[in-house]
Amino acid sequence: MCRMILTAGLCLIIASLARTTSASCISTSTNGCPAGFCTGRTDGNYINAANPNSFYQCSNQLTYSTPCPASGLVYRAPCDCCDYPNNPCPATKTTSPTTTPYDPYCQNKQDGYYCYTNDYSKYYWCVGGRTYIMPCPQGTIFTPKVNNCVRPENA
Repeated sequence: MCRMILTAGLCLIIASLARTTSASCISTSTNGCPAGFCTGRTDGNYINAANPNSFYQCSNQLTYSTPCPASGLVYRAPCDCCDYPNNPCPATKTTSPTTTPYDPYCQNKQDGYYCYTNDYSKYYWCVGGRTYIMPCPQGTIFTPKVNNCVRPENA
């Protein structure tokens, strides 16, 4: 009985890891993520040296390769954001509290980008039911028409 429950539990875990999204890669060298990249790292965003137009996001030891939300943007670690390469970058990264309250916004939503409530300089990024609040590059706003951050005159 215990073996059957354990086997069923392992199957559920494997099935949940096998679910694919456009933004996720589960730490294998065959899909563009370095094998074991997030092992031992704290949750957060990291530079993808092979592609500056994307970044690695570590969450619970899993690696997600995440493209910047608009063409021409590059990931910049000091501001922990995707920004235009010629924009001045702040000298230090803005730190957030060590404990982030649970945000249920993405529960039961498809993976993708969504408008942030009452603030167009941010957007929700939903991945596997998890909610990530992402900033737009300085001088841009999120628009659902193109599902990207754009300059206000292009919105």
